[in-house]
Amino acid sequence: MTKSLWRLDQVHLAPRLEQLSLTIEPGVTAVLGESGAGKTSLLNLLTGFEKPTAGIIETSLLKPPQNHNQTTAVSERPNLSLFWVPQDDGLWPHLTCRGHLQAVCDNPDHWLALFDLTERAHAKPHHLSQGQRNRLSVARALATGSEVLVMDEPLAHADVTSARRYWEIIYEHCRSLIFATHEASRVLASADQVICLKQGQLLAQGSVQKLYWEPDNLPTAQLLGPANWIDGCIRPSQLQLQEETTGDLEVQKSVFLGELVQTQVRHHDGESQTFWHLPNTSQTPSLKPGTRVSLKLLTLCLMALLLFTGCEHEDSPVLPVISSQVWPVPADGPSIPAPRNITIMPNDQMIVLDTAGRVLIYDKTGHVVRQWRMPTNENGNAEGACLLADGRIAVADTHYHRVVFFDEVGNVVGMMGKRGHGPGEFIYPVSVVQDEAGFIYVGEYGGNDRIQKFTPQGQHVLSIGHAGTGPGEFQRAGGMIYHQGKLYVADVINNRILVFAANDGTFVKALGESKLHLPYDVTLGENQTLYVVEYGGGRITQLAITDGKFLGSYGQTGRGKGQFITPWSLDMDLSTHRLYVADTGNRRLVELAF
Repeated sequence: MTKSLWRLDQVHLAPRLEQLSLTIEPGVTAVLGESGAGKTSLLNLLTGFEKPTAGIIETSLLKPPQNHNQTTAVSERPNLSLFWVPQDDGLWPHLTCRGHLQAVCDNPDHWLALFDLTERAHAKPHHLSQGQRNRLSVARALATGSEVLVMDEPLAHADVTSARRYWEIIYEHCRSLIFATHEASRVLASADQVICLKQGQLLAQGSVQKLYWEPDNLPTAQLLGPANWIDGCIRPSQLQLQEETTGDLEVQKSVFLGELVQTQVRHHDGESQTFWHLPNTSQTPSLKPGTRVSLKLLTLCLMALLLFTGCEHEDSPVLPVISSQVWPVPADGPSIPAPRNITIMPNDQMIVLDTAGRVLIYDKTGHVVRQWRMPTNENGNAEGACLLADGRIAVADTHYHRVVFFDEVGNVVGMMGKRGHGPGEFIYPVSVVQDEAGFIYVGEYGGNDRIQKFTPQGQHVLSIGHAGTGPGEFQRAGGMIYHQGKLYVADVINNRILVFAANDGTFVKALGESKLHLPYDVTLGENQTLYVVEYGGGRITQLAITDGKFLGSYGQTGRGKGQFITPWSLDMDLSTHRLYVADTGNRRLVELAF
């Protein structure tokens, strides 16, 4: 296993750094932050130029960094573990450009040429421009052949066009690099990992791509580039402001900034908010003041051919998905909600529940034909729905411990249940299905962890299963289907699908054990198969309904083609051989054609 370069545990450098605990691995790591964030102080600690006032710093680098402030030339050329490019360049005032390079390598002319310093070979530092001093300091570091380079805002004074070429030289010749910068574009273009600092504290550390697309907080998102915080981070490339006469937002000011537009809008309550987004057209990229707009979340692929992206199952067959259509969930004022449940209805429509507390009815072209709100969603959002034989829509109102019944246009026509552990009471109901005889089944978790069976009029018949890890026991019951006298229920934490006889609740068998990663929902597929959506695995898996044999999977965690983030629900339209997925973390609905 590759050793970490540094490990910091509760490191203080009073008063500039507080409680830094992080690990730096080999590769390219950026230290990102505004002026005064503590970037230079952190690099000083890594290079040993300063000592912490508290905490522990461990390093696998055996040899100390070269002292760049010495007043005599380096007489020997050791194979250094680390070389440092400090913010002031650390040049030796009595040596020429060539002298700096001769002190650390045998081919100084090569490095002079690479960094456009040949004509200044005999100049000493005080005769060089700031940009030339930057280049000499970087050239000297690379010429040492050190295992690790530490650079504090290198090439800060080089012109932009030339700096790109010099950075390419750095990447070509360095093995591991830790550099400080305040430029998000440099981090995105160069680094594998990033350490985000703010006012001496660690905001975040991790993969650049992950922190760019999925930061935990707005300050981290903003450090890595323009960002909108709408129930999470939405990057400008994912957002447009669409002109609509009935839009909830009114444009106050809109400025075109090249590839992006910055628009300030006013909400109906008078509050202002600024969005970074893509231009609507190349001819009129910005929006006129007074224009009414709504938010439009852009999908990563529309009607695109999905490519196989792999999954975590060893030697896994790939499900034969040939194409997809991706639909956004409509904006709710300044918010872009995420879908949590999707249910196919037999009338070529589907029910979608979202995190704005809405019930959305879609047609098969991806358009919302009507919508309404749950009675309230302050405590949380509903997770399961079902179209009953009498035309009512039953919704598991999860965080209100009840099932709410609507007519086809959204009027509340009844409710069932209250908080409790007894018959007809719920903790967190999450799924509702109905059998051909009209009996209604409600799945729940939160201590009850069971299925309850009711008559069409809401009278309790029996309870099925209970909390536990054994046969017929649940750890967080999830999505559920009824098929030919049996109930198939996602047992989320136990990573399996449980099967019960619907008439008396007898446990039949478990499917998919050791094959699934947090299965949140299950639906019936073709040819006696089940499709399972894996919240933890970011994929769809197909199992044989008879014995649970693994038949294949599709997707992995991510935001690209054929990828999902915390998918919550799915349903299959057997008449069209299309599977619909609530890709919750990506705030979109995905249609997969088989």
